[in-house]
Amino acid sequence: MKIAVFVSGRGSNLQAIINSEELKNLIEIKAVVSDNADCPAFAIARSHSIPTYSIGTPQSGHLPESGSGGRIATGSFRTARSA
Repeated sequence: MKIAVFVSGRGSNLQAIINSEELKNLIEIKAVVSDNADCPAFAIARSHSIPTYSIGTPQSGHLPESGSGGRIATGSFRTARSA
């Protein structure tokens, strides 16, 4: 199963998912998403070659930035279709 992991801080849960022997054959992390472009979790994702995406809102003063993966427009998400 392909998943995206939403993070906001250190990345301890992301690291636990990556390290889990039980999940290795069940999931594939395709993206890590946060509203904080400077969160340490992005460094963890990048060290495992997982694309990162920063989202934000004009009200928060934190507009989207490009991580290793790119930008996500605020206000709308669409489900990606598999090829």
